[in-house]
Amino acid sequence: TGTTKLGAEGWAVTVQSGDADTVNDDKDFGNYTTAKVSGVKFEDLDADGADQEAGEPGLNGWTIYAFDAGVDGVLSQEEYDAQIITTDPVYSTITATVSSVDGVYSFDLPPGKYVICELIGDQTDWTQSYPSAGANCDYGTGTTKLGAEGWAVTVQSGDADTVNDDKDFGNYTTAKVSGVKF
Repeated sequence: TGTTKLGAEGWAVTVQSGDADTVNDDKDFGNYTTAKVSGVKFEDLDADGADQEAGEPGLNGWTIYAFDAGVDGVLSQEEYDAQIITTDPVYSTITATVSSVDGVYSFDLPPGKYVICELIGDQTDWTQSYPSAGANCDYGTGTTKLGAEGWAVTVQSGDADTVNDDKDFGNYTTAKVSGVKF
């Protein structure tokens, strides 16, 4: 009644009558589960650079990236270039409304070290205010320009959803003040 799903790889073995018990041992299989990394993209209404405060709305429609940061956990120019141009592999998602909360993003990532960055792109009227310090994301130009700071995360198989949550991003826009001198 069920289906059997095999892993992508396996072991070829040859068994002959009388083989010792150790001829085909050490044919192990390793498995992992993904873990969640999540946060909220919000408008920092008072531009104070603090995490989201009461009354600051989430922002939908923004792209958030999870870059594979290699063994050192730091996103380099070369890693950015290779992943943003070829998307090999770059994880991306669009902020949206989830359970009546605006600006939510979430990734289910395999174990590894990642740098989570927001795409500023051609939205040059927005300035990143949160996080004000963290992992360097200051790469790209024009439509591939990232916010200056991001989040370095290490994902381990089976991490609880709360291990890498609250990786929020805050931005503000400037306002114009005008009048007439008479």
